[in-house]
Amino acid sequence: SRRVRRPEFWQLKPFIDINDPLNIQQGNPTLKPEFTNSLKINHSKTFKHNSNFLGAIYYRNTLGDITRYSDTLSEAQFQQLHNAAVDPNAILNTYINSTSVNRMGVELTLQQKVAKNFEITPSFNLGYRKVNANAGALNLSNEGFNWSSKLTANYKTDLENESSVFNKLGFQLTAGYESPRVIPQGRRLRQYSADFAVRKDLFNKDKGSLTFSVNDIFNSERYGVIYDTETFYQETYSRRRARSFRLTFSYKF
Repeated sequence: SRRVRRPEFWQLKPFIDINDPLNIQQGNPTLKPEFTNSLKINHSKTFKHNSNFLGAIYYRNTLGDITRYSDTLSEAQFQQLHNAAVDPNAILNTYINSTSVNRMGVELTLQQKVAKNFEITPSFNLGYRKVNANAGALNLSNEGFNWSSKLTANYKTDLENESSVFNKLGFQLTAGYESPRVIPQGRRLRQYSADFAVRKDLFNKDKGSLTFSVNDIFNSERYGVIYDTETFYQETYSRRRARSFRLTFSYKF
């Protein structure tokens, strides 16, 4: 397959965002679309009890990969922003087109029915990533291995006493881990999180349901990056969301 991905609005806008005087954001209006050539070979096999295995080998070549680029402010840039309370040691974050990014690896997924009402789906991905990028005369190329894993487990009670409050209770646990991954100027840090939900079917013919869920049980999900360059070293951490609890009721008419 061959796919195209065009720059997003915030990656193109030339205006400088100084909400954080230490980490300034600016788009690059000269960005070009990136093109990805992908080759993937799959093999699937179904076992008894509807268990299924899926294995895949893939290779992806992305030309002009849109990637983040960071550097310290030049003296001219600092003078231009002197009246904006910007720190002289601030980092200017923008985007560039890398020459190419090559990814290759293997994906393994198993859907296994352990018991009548218990099913697990573990998956594993091992990949190798090579980035070829330059910013002027600066070589930003990097390469390395990375891996990720995910587990989904589902269980539903089926008691002889159908009127029991514990009958038709569904439980789901989802957990995932991503190892550190190379980027042009450093690496992304590991990420891991787990979600849990319990669902109770209600009324005749299960027309209603009540679901209680917890996102990010251990409050561990965060996004981290280390930039290790010749001109600066920086570690950044951020959260897309905090741990949350949700109670949902639904009814089918």
